[in-house]
Parts: sequence; structure tokens; C-alpha cells
Amino acid sequence: MCAYGNPRHSDVWLPIEFSISLSIYQSFALTSKTLYHQYLYAVESNVPYHKLLPLTFSPLQCTFVLDKLCAISKRFHNDCVIPSERYWSSTYASFCASQEEAIATLCDEKSNWWCDFCNTPLFKTRNCLFF
Repeated sequence: MCAYGNPRHSDVWLPIEFSISLSIYQSFALTSKTLYHQYLYAVESNVPYHKLLPLTFSPLQCTFVLDKLCAISKRFHNDCVIPSERYWSSTYASFCASQEEAIATLCDEKSNWWCDFCNTPLFKTRNCLFF
């Protein structure tokens, strides 16, 4: 495969792409600061399952804040909203039979498991407990 039709670019471009994938494979850790798109990239890069699962697996659990006035139920961290009577706390849980199912759930159900404001996890991660 050649970048821009020039064979010289392919010698440089492909190894860099491979080294980025290898780097995330070795260094990825699911933390409270992991963004949704970073998580998807890690899944696509075949990062080991134990690095992709939240602290509470299984079941998957999260605590979040809902906006009472919003017709579409968006979910937020407590820190992402201004405290008022407009918001109320809630929890959500889902039981997954396997690690693969849990990872697919976290990828496919973004609105349930990721903050709509900052795109970071609503569930517990290894470095931070949200409770």
C-alpha cells in the first residue's frame, strides 16, 4: 500500500501506523479520563479484555445525573452539571454473561455508559471511584 502513490512513503507510513497500534496494545488502561473514541480505538486494536473491562464487571453498573427537563435522557457526571432541582441522580445496571458481551455493550450503548458532556465513563474504573 502506498501513500499518495509514492512507494517511498509506504516504507515510512506503515511502520508508524503499526507502532501506534502496538503502543496502545501495551499501554492502554481504562481510567475515568478515557474518552469514548479512545475506548473504541482500543477495542479495534485488540487490547486484552482485562484492560477494557470496568471495575464492576460483572455486572456493569453506573451512577449518573439526569436532566428532568430534557426529553431525550442524557446522562452526566455530578461534576458536569450545575447543582439544581432540575437534575436528579439515578443508577443503571446490566448483567453481561461474558467479557465480550460487556465490551460490546460499552461500545454499542454509548448513551447508557458514557457522559454526554465529557464523553468519559459513568462506570467505575480502576483508578477512580465515582461514589
